[in-house]
Amino acid sequence: MSKTEYTKEDLQLLKAELSQLPEKEKPMTKKDVVISLKKEIEELRKKGYTFEEIAQQLKKLDVVLSSTTLRTYLSEAEAAKPKRKRKAKPKSEQKEEQKEEQKEEQKEEQNSEDPLANYDIDPEDYQYVERDRYGNPI
Repeated sequence: MSKTEYTKEDLQLLKAELSQLPEKEKPMTKKDVVISLKKEIEELRKKGYTFEEIAQQLKKLDVVLSSTTLRTYLSEAEAAKPKRKRKAKPKSEQKEEQKEEQKEEQKEEQNSEDPLANYDIDPEDYQYVERDRYGNPI
């Protein structure tokens, strides 16, 4: 029969018992296995093996998965890997980029004000031609 009330001594005994339990090993999923074997799989790919052939070899070792799943697990592992940070550019390059961005912004502003500003044409030289919905003159 179980207790309904416990003393501080009981609590200390319980803590001591629970803390002495050994660490339980978690079973690995297929994805964990593939990620753990990533280097070996990449080496096989460099040797010319296809994902299908690698999946067949893994199947012989009781890791049953398709070549598509194998490829997916590897690409997910690659995407989860932290990307390297780019080095900061020298200030001179940063200033040049800022100047270029300002020039582009000025051009965009001009384009939004007058759509014909970038063209060396005289709008009076052209006449309006009505067109159907397919772009053919009517």
